[in-house]
Amino acid sequence: MIRRHYLFKGELQGLGFRNNVRNTALSLNISGWIKNLPDGSVEMEAEGRENDLQTLESLIKNPKWAYIEEITKEDIPAAGEREFRIK
Repeated sequence: MIRRHYLFKGELQGLGFRNNVRNTALSLNISGWIKNLPDGSVEMEAEGRENDLQTLESLIKNPKWAYIEEITKEDIPAAGEREFRIK
């Protein structure tokens, strides 16, 4: 299992971005969390198989419901979570 930290910048808050990402992650059996940050960006940690994380990234990279200006990501140690939640 791989765990990856993401930071999304753009027009994302108040548009259902977190809920859509959560639903997509759950459909791919990915665990982790997602939350809004005070500066308008969104932070996420996702854990799963590499292939599933790549699928998640491709599905949320160009959402119809939000505008992503920049995505940064970094692999971090796996945490063994079993759910994906909105913080």
